[in-house]
Amino acid sequence: MTLLASPNGSENSLKIRQQTLISYIYLKTEQSMMLSLKGKNSYLYSITGIVKLTNNNHKIAYIHCSDGAFLMQEQKVKFTAQTDFRGILIYLN
Repeated sequence: MTLLASPNGSENSLKIRQQTLISYIYLKTEQSMMLSLKGKNSYLYSITGIVKLTNNNHKIAYIHCSDGAFLMQEQKVKFTAQTDFRGILIYLN
């Protein structure tokens, strides 16, 4: 995961005048990562590929190419790529 934009320009990201973080995610097929989400709400957009999302309650959702999903009130989400996956994760504060 690569941070693209943030309010303070941390990690060499673009500095924006909003309390928002924007990150790029790349996962190879069958690769997984567990994310602790920042803030109450996030938005995931799939650029390419399919990713399976699993929350703390073991609820599962699949996000396909060009799909988007709001992640509301989630603390941790596991991302598992079903195919090579590229996406944008936006933390909405």
